[in-house]
Parts: sequence; C-alpha cells; structure tokens
Amino acid sequence: MLISLGIIDWLESIQVKATIKWPNDILIGNKKIAGILIENKSAGQNIKQSVIGIGINVNQKQFFEDIVNTASSILNETGKYIHDLPEACLNLLTHLHRRFQDHKSKKLTDSILLKEYNDNLFRKSIISSYSTGKRSFEAYLLRVDKTGELVLLENNTEKKYYFKEVVFNLQ
Repeated sequence: MLISLGIIDWLESIQVKATIKWPNDILIGNKKIAGILIENKSAGQNIKQSVIGIGINVNQKQFFEDIVNTASSILNETGKYIHDLPEACLNLLTHLHRRFQDHKSKKLTDSILLKEYNDNLFRKSIISSYSTGKRSFEAYLLRVDKTGELVLLENNTEKKYYFKEVVFNLQ
C-alpha cells in the first residue's frame, strides 16, 4: 500500500490523476500505466526483507497490439512529456521515502494508510465485472481490508478475496 500511494503522490505532484487497481497496478482512466512487484522473504511470521520492482510507462508512445487497449503511458493519457527522467526518478523516490518515513515514525498509521489506499481505489463503490477462474460475476467494490483482501458485495453478500483469487475484468 505504501508503494502504491507513493506513486500516486508522485503523479499528483506532476498534476496527473491516477487510481490504484487492486492489488498492484496504477491506472489513468481505464489504462494501466504502472505496475508493482514485491517479493518478500520471511522469517516465521515476520518479513525479513522485500525486493520491490516498479515499472512506469512514462513517455512510451506505442504498445504491442495485445495490450494497446489496456496499457498506456503518462504521455499518451495526459499529453505530458517528462523531459528529465533522472529527476523524475529522484522525485518518485522522494515520495516513496516520505511514505516509509511517515509510516515508520507512526505519523502515518496503518488505519490512515488503509483509508488513503481505499480512497484511491479504481472503481470503488461501482459495480464491476470480476472472475475467479471458475466463474464471472458482477460485484460492488467495497474496500480493501487490513489484511489486503478485496471486499466485494455480490448479491447482497460481502465476500473477501486474496490476491490471485479474483481478477478484475477490464473491458
């Protein structure tokens, strides 16, 4: 959640409005402009270390035909060309570092973090199409809970899904 919000902070600093598609994508409109991959190493119940990869489509103009309808870049979606990529990277890292420092110092509590994450969710409070591999269904996205599960309202029943248990169908 910290990484997603750090990216959102950076995008806002360059006047770009984006949302978080649970669990690890950043979208402008309906198109993915960034993805996050996190690999954790655990020692018992504790995370010992994490490797975090962030991919952001900044000035890319063309995409492969199989993803052209779902992927884009900051340039394509906003018309903003980022001239100084090293400066943009430094600015992004500054926003990420601020998020980590605020969380470490307890200035950013878990409950505030969760609220901010939920406030930036793509299609929150909107009925959307999902699939579990076995079936497709429509549900109302309520929130992501403190364990990271996606909470959907389907047929007036709240259901929780872990990462990879459900896929958001972008049409």
